[in-house]
Amino acid sequence: MIWEFILRGSDFLPLDMKDSNTSFTDLLASSNLALAYGEVNGEVKEIPHMNLEILGGAGSINSTLLDMLQWAKLHLNQGIYAGQLMVSENTIQQMHTPQIVIQEPLQFPEVLNPCYGLGWRVMAYRGHRMLKHGGNVTGFSSQLVLLPKDNLGIVILSNKNPNLMLPVVLYTALDRLLQLDEIDWNQRIHDSYQEMKLKVEKKKVQNQANRIQGTKLSHHLDDYIGVYEHSGYGKVMIESGMEGLIISHNNMAFPLNHYHYDIFEYTVAELEIDLKVFFSTDVKGHINKVSIPMESGVKNIEFLRIR
Repeated sequence: MIWEFILRGSDFLPLDMKDSNTSFTDLLASSNLALAYGEVNGEVKEIPHMNLEILGGAGSINSTLLDMLQWAKLHLNQGIYAGQLMVSENTIQQMHTPQIVIQEPLQFPEVLNPCYGLGWRVMAYRGHRMLKHGGNVTGFSSQLVLLPKDNLGIVILSNKNPNLMLPVVLYTALDRLLQLDEIDWNQRIHDSYQEMKLKVEKKKVQNQANRIQGTKLSHHLDDYIGVYEHSGYGKVMIESGMEGLIISHNNMAFPLNHYHYDIFEYTVAELEIDLKVFFSTDVKGHINKVSIPMESGVKNIEFLRIR
């Protein structure tokens, strides 16, 4: 809890971010808590809040529109808040300076040169230097954007994830605030999403084609039941359900479907993704770990069995 304690004393309180916290308990106790929504089988439905405390700075901060605007003001004013120097100008400049080139395909010609600073994505929007950082967890999306040279700050919050309206609202607002010729971002984002959906459907077809039919599990179904743990991602529980196994992680539970051999699969409907769950054994033949591809670009995350 050291990080949370320091964050509250160095940022939340000095910046008058009175409604921000990192506690799941405090979040649920809020009198003005937004409900979480996701798209399940083509229908928007309320979904449970996730306990993300273990993620720390990667996703555990709960905040509000007004509080996030205080954070934006700090950066636009070069580290000064309410007339007091909170962060040195040199530190702010380092945070806003590109450190790493982001190697990703060009999606829109108006958004160029994506790099990563220190806690910020740094890029150009139609010739204007732009800093941005998004937040995406189950049920919620956010976007914080700064244009330092134009003294503009934008905070967009949504209680649905994914939500394609965030980039539509952002780029439309920028066009109007910067008095640029407006682009039909609603149509642009819509077309981009349709292309992505087509790719997802093709991937699903390929996934089924790769499945080896007629294979069996190496163990009895009950042998897979247990608690598996990773130092950073917390615990994954494999439990018995009405129609087979269930995997639970961060207050979210999903039915497991046998794919082939000792590999299962589950669907995160609101994110429109299917994830494989790989079970492994030790030299004695006991199931001792489970691997899940939770992050693109890195190896599968391994959870070791603790009971």
